[in-house]
Amino acid sequence: MQLQAADSDNDLIQFQLTQAMINDSASGLPVELLPDGQVLIRPRSVDTGTHKFIITAFDGLASVEQQLIVNVVTDFDTTTRVTGRILTTTGEPLADLPVSLSRANTITDGDGNFTLILTDDVVPTEDFSIQVPQGDPQFDPLGLGNRTISMFRSQFDPFTGDSEFNPRQHPNAVSHYLDGGIVYGTDELRANALRTFDGGKLIAWDSPVGQLLPTNSLDFFFGGPLENDNGGGADPTRLFVAGDVRAPENVGLASLHTLLLREHNRLADSIQQADPGLDDETIYQRARRLVTAIIQQITFQEYLPLLVGEDTLEAYVGYDPDIDPETSKLFTAAAFRLGHSQMNDSLWRRDSDGNVSPEGDLSLRAAFFNSAPIIENGIDEILQGMMAQPAQQIDLQITDPLRNFLFGPPGSGGLDLAALNIQRGRDLGLPDYNQARIDFGLAPVTSFDDISSDELVRQRLRGNYASVNDIDVWVGMLAEDHVPGAMVGELTRAVIVSQFKRSRDGDRYWFENEQLTDEELTFVRDTTIGSLISRNTSITPDRAALFTLGTPPQGPGPGGSSAISESKDYRSYDGYNNNPFFSSLGGIGRNLIHDSEVA
Repeated sequence: MQLQAADSDNDLIQFQLTQAMINDSASGLPVELLPDGQVLIRPRSVDTGTHKFIITAFDGLASVEQQLIVNVVTDFDTTTRVTGRILTTTGEPLADLPVSLSRANTITDGDGNFTLILTDDVVPTEDFSIQVPQGDPQFDPLGLGNRTISMFRSQFDPFTGDSEFNPRQHPNAVSHYLDGGIVYGTDELRANALRTFDGGKLIAWDSPVGQLLPTNSLDFFFGGPLENDNGGGADPTRLFVAGDVRAPENVGLASLHTLLLREHNRLADSIQQADPGLDDETIYQRARRLVTAIIQQITFQEYLPLLVGEDTLEAYVGYDPDIDPETSKLFTAAAFRLGHSQMNDSLWRRDSDGNVSPEGDLSLRAAFFNSAPIIENGIDEILQGMMAQPAQQIDLQITDPLRNFLFGPPGSGGLDLAALNIQRGRDLGLPDYNQARIDFGLAPVTSFDDISSDELVRQRLRGNYASVNDIDVWVGMLAEDHVPGAMVGELTRAVIVSQFKRSRDGDRYWFENEQLTDEELTFVRDTTIGSLISRNTSITPDRAALFTLGTPPQGPGPGGSSAISESKDYRSYDGYNNNPFFSSLGGIGRNLIHDSEVA
């Protein structure tokens, strides 16, 4: 929750939070007041009950107090409910005040009351914070030796984790398929909230700078804000909303989500114009199927060949119900986190001539959970900057804003993304680098020299690990020499190729599995990231090359076949009922799988 106060003399205002006594005992609810005025509340299952706090704002001379009463009620089936009331010290309710906790967002009502529903996947579990070395120049500049980087363990299947023979398993909070859930959501409730139910369209903000994602406010969502990420502590009502709760994380990601929103609504208009008699549901589902197909097409024909190299993925040959499409721990917690190494410390913004935009480039810190650059200037300059700016090489170098200033300065919300990635791998029980190689049919390394030809990389590995058998798998993946023609090393490539092949070949609704008409299939196969950009922005086709400015690598090529007639069998939002023999396979809540199969 973000505290705000104004002073007529523009004096510096400071906040203080104290826990009031209830029934002669102090509240044990973990609450932290950050220097920027954010109140972080981390309820646990043991914190059910009423908790009262006094918030004081003072400018050095005068002060004012405000009560905050928080009730934590646990629903043992699915959710934790946090309710409270925010009043002035004179007892007047504060209405329409944004309140957020984790991904849950709401607004106080006319009486100052609020209720936040926390689903199992966002309720904090055991503390797993990282001890900061004493004297760390960023996180412990005073040398106190008691600083930590806050982290909690991942939610896990309650029927696991009770012995070494039954280790923790971790459910996937979204569908396991490449199914367009980032646009439409992975449950029907969110999907419906994002729809206009008129002409098959998604809710959009028709702003002065073009059609944008809706913000998480009552202006667009009359039933209340949707679950949404807000790691930066921004005003939740100003953040964009899409199918994926992470859409507002940074302006580059939000721009790509905006592209997909525009493409859906453009297709909905086109479908309705071609057949005015179609109802809203049919138009929506057809547009949804086409956008999902475009995501699949671009991923396999443009992105993956650049990442893992040409001739690594073969053309599609058909659906196989015996293939397990589910997401692996090693993929989600290590192999597909390599993009963190590719980030620059700023995001370029360019005009149509390739010049720096009048607003200048954005620092990476300013790009997180900040909708203002898009609201004020649209997405074209951001996309043109992304197309012009080279990505960093995948290696052990992580830009400073991600190492020290992720979501804020050190000590005030700032995190070290590299440390979090390593710790998350340990939390999920990922194998070490050498064991992962063995699991994927690769020869184990016997020395640090086998991992990298770069002496500096080898020195860093030796300085942090006593043996090659101790290397955290994410670190090893970053350190390994790249396969010729690829952006990654051989273990990383093996994990990524295995995952995407299974996701494709085990998906009954894959776009090349008789899902689209001849005309639709041709349209999708002719779509590139460049054509997607050019038909939804003012960027001309000759400048719309996002992945590479050179000759792109060849993808696996077309496969499969079109449908004989228009299919009305649409995929579910949650991934269920995809496999005809195992209805829950690939659905929300299914555990991430172990990586013990040879790719």
